[in-house]
Amino acid sequence: MSSTPELFTGPQHVRGDLQSVAQAVKKGWKIPEVVFEKAGVVIAKILHEGSAREKLAAVKCLLAMNEQNTPKPQQTQVVNVGVQIDNRNTDDRRTRTLAIAERIRAGRVS
Repeated sequence: MSSTPELFTGPQHVRGDLQSVAQAVKKGWKIPEVVFEKAGVVIAKILHEGSAREKLAAVKCLLAMNEQNTPKPQQTQVVNVGVQIDNRNTDDRRTRTLAIAERIRAGRVS
């Protein structure tokens, strides 16, 4: 017995099945290859023979599937908060901090 309901088994549920696949793709769920293959065949058939309502559902599903397969560029976000970043090695900063602490202890603060 299958743990997931079978999709695209009856013509009376095609539009709902396409909506289910599109929703799952948009939510990032892992879709089995078998379902993608069935969806492709059903979408092609609907685009040639279906009603306007079925064609709309098919196109929405196709767009969602295409969006998932299109690689997205890495987004970088730069936030300027007015803080100067010190990119020197942390060992250099530690050494400077220790030198300043020694000067403070010795009373040679200027």
